[in-house]
Amino acid sequence: MRKFVYYTDVHSFDSIKLDGFLKFVKHFKPDVLINGGDFLDFKQISKYTSKKRHTNIDETIKSIRKEFAWGRKTLDRLDSAAGTKCNKVYIIGNHEERLNLFNLEYPQYDSLSLDGELGLSKRGYKIIEWKKFYKLGHLYFGHGDGFTGKYYTKNIADEYRKNVRVGHMHTNQENSITSPLCKDEIYTVKGIGCLCNKCPEYVKRGTNRWINSFLYGYVLPNGDFQDFTVNIIKGKFIAEGKQWK
Repeated sequence: MRKFVYYTDVHSFDSIKLDGFLKFVKHFKPDVLINGGDFLDFKQISKYTSKKRHTNIDETIKSIRKEFAWGRKTLDRLDSAAGTKCNKVYIIGNHEERLNLFNLEYPQYDSLSLDGELGLSKRGYKIIEWKKFYKLGHLYFGHGDGFTGKYYTKNIADEYRKNVRVGHMHTNQENSITSPLCKDEIYTVKGIGCLCNKCPEYVKRGTNRWINSFLYGYVLPNGDFQDFTVNIIKGKFIAEGKQWK
């Protein structure tokens, strides 16, 4: 069987301490490590900061380069934990897509590409385009933007009728659906929490539904699978019969 780890929504400088997660990845030795997107945040080029961007483009570029430097350093740690035999996947999230939109607006800076600056291809990552999915056995992994609301996993289940795993909403949620043609065909959709700070500066409210978590599991040769959502509480979690921190 193949083992996998799926993590998502790290959001660069707003990330939590990844020490325990990295220790688990090194212990688990996944055959596939899946980055679910929004690994980088790019808040400096979001639509919400357009006025600031227009008035100080040099500071914007400086901030982008700083974030890429953080990304390279963090990927070094992740790649080291995963090991040289691990297949690695990078799914483009809506925050990474901000860079493409920025390059369209400022074509003179289009050399700032995600693949080029992070060295994804050189590192051996399979890059999944924005709003596309990576298939592993009977599982489909994506970022999840485009599906929001209180019952977003139900909406995904109704839309795709496949076993789908996504992030984006920063909260755990699960829904299941059966095929209208065969009641024995059951599909599950899981939303996985984030690996970022649950209360970043742009969140004005005092509370939200966010939770720190990741997913790991096993896929059999016939595509059948079993996976587990792991919650990280105060920097600690239990997985594979052991506490990590």
